[in-house]
Amino acid sequence: MKIITTFLLIFISTITLAQGGALADLKFEEAEIAFNNQNYETTIKKLDEFDKQYGSVSAKSLYLRIVSQDKLFVPNELYKNETQIDLLVSLLKNTSSYLKAMGGEELDDKFREVYNINEKLKDYPKNKAEWKKKKEEKDQLLAEEKIRAKKKKLERLAKIKDYDDKKDEYYREIAPKIDAWEYKEGIKIGMDFNDFESTHKDWFKKTYKTRYGYEKKFSKKHIPNSLESIGLKDNKIIFYEFEVINRDDESGHFKSILDNLKAYFGENLVFDRYSQDKYNNYYVIKSPYSKSKIIVLNVFRTIKILKMIGDFLEPQDYERDIDRINKYSEEAYDLDYLNRFTGLYGNVENGLFTFKRVENFPILEMSRGKDASEYWYFVRKKNKDEFVCSYKIVDKKKFDYDKDELIFNIEQNKLIIKFNGKEDVYFFIRDN
Repeated sequence: MKIITTFLLIFISTITLAQGGALADLKFEEAEIAFNNQNYETTIKKLDEFDKQYGSVSAKSLYLRIVSQDKLFVPNELYKNETQIDLLVSLLKNTSSYLKAMGGEELDDKFREVYNINEKLKDYPKNKAEWKKKKEEKDQLLAEEKIRAKKKKLERLAKIKDYDDKKDEYYREIAPKIDAWEYKEGIKIGMDFNDFESTHKDWFKKTYKTRYGYEKKFSKKHIPNSLESIGLKDNKIIFYEFEVINRDDESGHFKSILDNLKAYFGENLVFDRYSQDKYNNYYVIKSPYSKSKIIVLNVFRTIKILKMIGDFLEPQDYERDIDRINKYSEEAYDLDYLNRFTGLYGNVENGLFTFKRVENFPILEMSRGKDASEYWYFVRKKNKDEFVCSYKIVDKKKFDYDKDELIFNIEQNKLIIKFNGKEDVYFFIRDN
């Protein structure tokens, strides 16, 4: 009877162990399925159930737990989310246990992977006390950085305001000089058309009537400093255009023209600028307090000087030179105005963008990263802190047109980049 009882106990024990092994295998299979589906938290829960069913921690269970915890560990969140330090401490403990237990076995890929995970965690806090101390240090540095950033923002805004105030003072000072200046004797803005016509009869023999006044007929022979066209309103001259230098006559120099204007207006003269490339440039002397504006147009080797009263005509046909000149001269601005848009902007998702001025041109250059191979070039929209992409350079060779737009909010240190209907927000980080 005793022999029979002992046999039954051994038989029952064998069945129990077999059932426990099957359930453990099932739990481990579920953990592997969860891992393959990138459900790492579920993987760890299933491994807890496996370890409990198995009765101890196995090498395969510990390995799968380590790689799952490594997937869940987010270094950037370590000092923002306390659950991350709990996860890190457990991960460090598990990697240490695995390396110690399997150190005497034959080297395999799993051991190598756990070793690499352990190595990359060496610079992180080893326990919660160490984490708490480092967090306090980081929080202090962050608070100090916020104070510095706020100070820089206020300094930047003060600098911009100082520029705007000085520019307004300059505009008020130069306005009467703009209205008084004329390129040549015998014609001036506001002059009665009948008086002009009576003294320029020969000129009218070579002109034709336009919708805005009179224009000189085309001729292969170019005469320097010749009157090209006039604009009229209420029988008064409100626009005139002189061709100073043309392609057949290079005796004049663009610099000397600008120097002559500075001699009249003073050395503090600022030319508002507009251009989309190196070959078509508008140098404009204007003020919101003057009735008229002066334009020096430099197109290849042709230089023209124009004077007109503000927006004297509504743009109707931008194929006509006068409409285009009128439009672009209104969009011209002082190059120093671009300084407020230069600097480093960035966000977590898309990284950093650097904005610089293109020397001697009213164009803003945008590049990404330290070793940029792509450059975007933007022109400003009329009287707005918004820009549209004019062209793009890739690897210093390929020119491509992009329809990106930039919208700056200087007060909030913010930039919106619009591309393909999508808007991304970036924040000012620092000056270049």
